[in-house]
Amino acid sequence: MPGPAGVWGAPPARSRAGTWGTAAFRDAIMHRGVDLGSRWEALERFTPAMLRRLQRREGLLLGESGVLSTCVHVLTARSPGTVTVLTDADAGRTFYHRSRAGEILHLDVFHQVGDVDHRRVAARLRSALAEYTRRAWGINTGLGTLADYVDIQTATGGGRITGSLTFGRKLTLQRAHRNHVHVAMLMAPADLVVVFAVLAAVEQAILECGLELRRVDAVVHQQGGTQPLPLSDYSSETDSYLRDPRDRRGRTGGGPGSGSSGAAGDEPGGRGSGSGGRGGHGDGGAVDGGDGGAGGGTGGSGSPQTGTAWLPDAAELQAAALSLARRIGSEEHLRALMELLARGLSLREVLQELSRRGVEPETAESLLGELRRGDFAGERDGALRLTPRGWHLAEYISRHRRDLRLALRKAMRRTVQRDAAAVGRGLARGRYDPLGKGRTRRAGPPEAGVPLQDVAWPESVTAAAARQAAAWRNAPRTGPAGGPGGENARGSARRPRLTLQYDDLRVLRRRRRRPVDVCLLIDASASMAGERMRAAKTLARHLLATTRDRVAVVVFQERQVRVSVPFTRNDLRVEQGLATIRPYGLTPLATGLAAAREYLKAARPRNPLLILITDGIPTVPHDGTNPLDDALSQAARWRGSRVSFTCVGLQPNERYLRGLVEAAGGSLHIVDELEADTLVAIATAERNRRARPHRS
Repeated sequence: MPGPAGVWGAPPARSRAGTWGTAAFRDAIMHRGVDLGSRWEALERFTPAMLRRLQRREGLLLGESGVLSTCVHVLTARSPGTVTVLTDADAGRTFYHRSRAGEILHLDVFHQVGDVDHRRVAARLRSALAEYTRRAWGINTGLGTLADYVDIQTATGGGRITGSLTFGRKLTLQRAHRNHVHVAMLMAPADLVVVFAVLAAVEQAILECGLELRRVDAVVHQQGGTQPLPLSDYSSETDSYLRDPRDRRGRTGGGPGSGSSGAAGDEPGGRGSGSGGRGGHGDGGAVDGGDGGAGGGTGGSGSPQTGTAWLPDAAELQAAALSLARRIGSEEHLRALMELLARGLSLREVLQELSRRGVEPETAESLLGELRRGDFAGERDGALRLTPRGWHLAEYISRHRRDLRLALRKAMRRTVQRDAAAVGRGLARGRYDPLGKGRTRRAGPPEAGVPLQDVAWPESVTAAAARQAAAWRNAPRTGPAGGPGGENARGSARRPRLTLQYDDLRVLRRRRRRPVDVCLLIDASASMAGERMRAAKTLARHLLATTRDRVAVVVFQERQVRVSVPFTRNDLRVEQGLATIRPYGLTPLATGLAAAREYLKAARPRNPLLILITDGIPTVPHDGTNPLDDALSQAARWRGSRVSFTCVGLQPNERYLRGLVEAAGGSLHIVDELEADTLVAIATAERNRRARPHRS
């Protein structure tokens, strides 16, 4: 197999074939007794150089019979073994009226003049792409993957390989493809290696049709002409998904499988440059059937845009995945959502499955809307499906689950908390300490007889600077004649250079926080459905991700109380427990307080903190007939216990909740709405106060 240096140097005006046509390379990309999956690592070494060549709008000779580029290819009768790549005629713009250049990969595979069954080619390609998706992405998605975005054309017909394959039947179009198979693809640069599988599948289909592969002698690069040729002979109806979503010109097109008219200067913003005049009929028909069509005109100058911008890059995928994961709650739920979309289910089926996994319907609908707006998903044939961008987002999430989980935790730690005045008021017992206001870094002079360690250099330098500044200000000054305003006692009007003395040193005081076991007592009545419950679940995940505390979740609804998550540090157990919470029914607050007290007594937590989250007042009695009095009675049993009691409630219920926390001897935080950031701010402040840091 050739090395990259011998293949990807600066191309001459005429690039000779042969390097890519060696037997070793041919074996690497053919299915003839070779397991292509075992060759991926070797083949992937070529993809960076291939990408650079494609970005420069150059053509690549693959094996002996394949030509790949993002441009239009033509073949003349005078040089039937030479393929010309028209560098100023973008394939995506010419065939599909796409607004940006470099988005569509164009592969031509040449063969002996004859008819290649396009259905056989499509079957081979579907099988190869499904296998690639399984190997590379680690998910079995059937045909709804890259195959949806691959078009073909042969002498017998064409269209999208996952479609009906009843298109491309115009006689002139079929005659133009009697010597090659045309393939157009949309994919991300990360999947460029799949081109080898596509080439191998097409060549195998050609051989199965009893035709020989035809050797391409050379690939040359030229700019197209300025006079466009009419493409009426090559226009065809198509079911392609490669058309620009913003293009509304219909389904007839100027090229194999295209969805455009092919007329020059048809792009918005001005006249475009055409390329044409080369669609000769050498040895059985023109390559690509009239590729001498419209160029990719842009506004004004008509020069094609350069650069390969097929699909989102890693940074964009990471940002999208992190944003979606934060909204849905976890990377596992996000991965489940992408798998559901990969299956092509209806909207109702997707919402039902997500609800079964504990995702609130409002949250699910909001996420689906965000995926649609980001062009990651769309509705087609009555089902929700991933777009090309969506497939690569799903691939990123599948490949980077651990990295995404760590990034999600990091984002939680960096969440900017709101000021205390904006999120609540501390009532009854204690004050509400705003997050971010207290110092966690404590430094002081070294203790006598204790070796120096953990020197706090910023504080030490500050102390030295303060000492020298005070000494310089207090030093007597004398003028030229001994009067004021002259030089200081050191003989200079300039401040002395900063020096560090032993008395200036400051060392960090190690502080340890007592571990806290946090129990979330959550109102799961019907009014908590939606964003309120999502905020409460986010709080549980946040505490687990940003502290070393154990977390428990107890929910009360209708006439029952359930420990959804016992005290744990296990992510999986927390997610499984949160998935079982589905708000419904009334508010049995008294029963919830009684059951939570019994659970904490049995669990024997360390330094326990109970956080009650509710959006209403009691509506179900416990021992008596009055639910309000029953809840006050149960709250009074918490007074004097070793459990720190905190309640978070809404403004309309402040009067009753104040009496509740006064009875329990706890603290109250009244907020305008139960939002994730608000709950995190309050819980973290209460948890930090409960930890009571002390020196080691």
